[in-house]
Amino acid sequence: MAELVACSERGPHGSWAPIKTYFLSLGEDQCPKSLWRLFKDDQDGEGNPLDLQVYLSFLSNALKIFHDTVLVLEREDGTICELYDMMFTLKTKLQQRQSDGFFGVQMCVLLQQFPDRQAAVLREDMCNFYQSSLTYLEQRYDFSDSNYQKKVASLALKKSPFNFSQLCEAVEVLQLSKKLDMDALYDEYCVVLPHQMSCKDFYTYVVKEKVLLNAVRSNKKYKFKKKPKDAGEKV
Repeated sequence: MAELVACSERGPHGSWAPIKTYFLSLGEDQCPKSLWRLFKDDQDGEGNPLDLQVYLSFLSNALKIFHDTVLVLEREDGTICELYDMMFTLKTKLQQRQSDGFFGVQMCVLLQQFPDRQAAVLREDMCNFYQSSLTYLEQRYDFSDSNYQKKVASLALKKSPFNFSQLCEAVEVLQLSKKLDMDALYDEYCVVLPHQMSCKDFYTYVVKEKVLLNAVRSNKKYKFKKKPKDAGEKV
């Protein structure tokens, strides 16, 4: 997918030969029918049909959504707590594009060069792509509230504020309820609750705290002061 996205982003003129070779190499059974028909008709030529430019422009826009999601999923620092939100974001982007009939600005410009009836057929093809993608996602990933990945999403601390019931769901799905003191957990939650902040607010706070930044950058072991045994003892 990465290679195809890179080719389509360079534009059909500069990447015509490798793009055509790629789709023809898929064969008639694997290549999308609309593209196969267009590439097959131009198999021995150097042309660049306008309707083919439309499809390639759309793929350049649509495939990037999947490509960006794959890059996020493949991050080394990713956790299971973030997975549900990643997949839900992908689904939401596809649904929004389908609802708005958005296929990329370049494609919209190209569609203006077609008669209304032909442009409508092209738009229908693109909507079918979105619907097929959504159907594929929903068949292979559980977006329901019962998905345990959704229940542990609060532990990623990406959404603020979170509530205690979300923490309880995470504890339950991880089967930790018998190992944790839930009353103590609630006390800790109450301590954290007033200090919950958005990622933007947290970033602003950390940037201003030079001492904290220096401590994080340091490779030395942390040294903590011991609590005095009584009120009169000095540390």
